[in-house]
Amino acid sequence: MLQCIFFEDFYKEGVGNYKTAIERAQFVKSKYGEDSTIKLINPNINNAFSFVLKSKVTILRKHSGFFRKPPNCLIHFEDFSTEDEWSAVVAIEPTTFNLYRHKSGATKAHQTIDVNYRYLPDWDYYTNILLRPNQGVMFRPWLFHSLESGIVHYFRMNES
Repeated sequence: MLQCIFFEDFYKEGVGNYKTAIERAQFVKSKYGEDSTIKLINPNINNAFSFVLKSKVTILRKHSGFFRKPPNCLIHFEDFSTEDEWSAVVAIEPTTFNLYRHKSGATKAHQTIDVNYRYLPDWDYYTNILLRPNQGVMFRPWLFHSLESGIVHYFRMNES
């Protein structure tokens, strides 16, 4: 099963306009860092992510379009409702996307529920993807992951 996809040159116009929007944005504490109070969702975003995935997707607008300032390397998994969901981040600033395996062997939230996400000796990196601005990753939300400190544009979607 496909779990993670790297992409680049996502926004044809680059990320400059998004950087400008972030300068004026307010951020509030969230479960996974700080999220912007503004949301920006391009009207053609479904087509863009459908192109990356090579399958039709529908953006979950209620859960998408905000900018996230992640805490450095907080291991977690994203909220999800169905097995058809994907999450995506587009780097606005340089960052690193990390995937983890728990010492129990678990790589997905489905495989374990009682783990200490903050006790790093229990976790091993198994994939790191360095992201420059305008590069991103689509990933299954149940994968244990973290981001380093750069701001990202976050999306949640269903695959049809």
